[in-house]
Amino acid sequence: MLHSVFAAAYPYGNQWVVSNNCASIQVDNQPTVKADTAPDGLLSNISVTSSSLQNGEAFSNYLNSLSASNWATSERHKLIVTIDDLSSGKYSASKVGAIISKFQSVVGAGNSDIEIALPRTIDKYTGNGDITAKAVKDKTVMMKDVSFEGGDVILTYMQLSKKTIEKPQSKEIVINVIPKNLSFKGIFAN
Repeated sequence: MLHSVFAAAYPYGNQWVVSNNCASIQVDNQPTVKADTAPDGLLSNISVTSSSLQNGEAFSNYLNSLSASNWATSERHKLIVTIDDLSSGKYSASKVGAIISKFQSVVGAGNSDIEIALPRTIDKYTGNGDITAKAVKDKTVMMKDVSFEGGDVILTYMQLSKKTIEKPQSKEIVINVIPKNLSFKGIFAN
């Protein structure tokens, strides 16, 4: 609050006094858990992005530590891999396949479900077929359908002609997302 002489006035006198009506601050006195301790379990539903699997080792290291500790389960576990971008050079089927393989070896192939969530916009497929950044920007390619079959993504798209009298052409491309040599079972897409 300011007086007419522009001097600060404080509610408890001439200077600022810290007044806290809340409970006093408590210091955490619990011992910290060591980061290198072995994990004792795995969530039954795990969702990760393909970019996080390709660019980081955290999930792989976690699965390695479970495996090293002889952790075993009879429960079902689901790994949801959300593929964020299938543009040319942005996705590595071998890296993602290796993580899925490791997940199935840790939880058991019979106890694992793998769900692949596919990108639903045409710009996430740039560099495949006739899908270019310019075609996406100019809207001369449009996504018609995307499906997952046997480790491959089948993308059906329409290519529009620059001439308005020409009929749009339906095209299809196949993009491998899970290496064929891994022969996984129980993988499906949403």
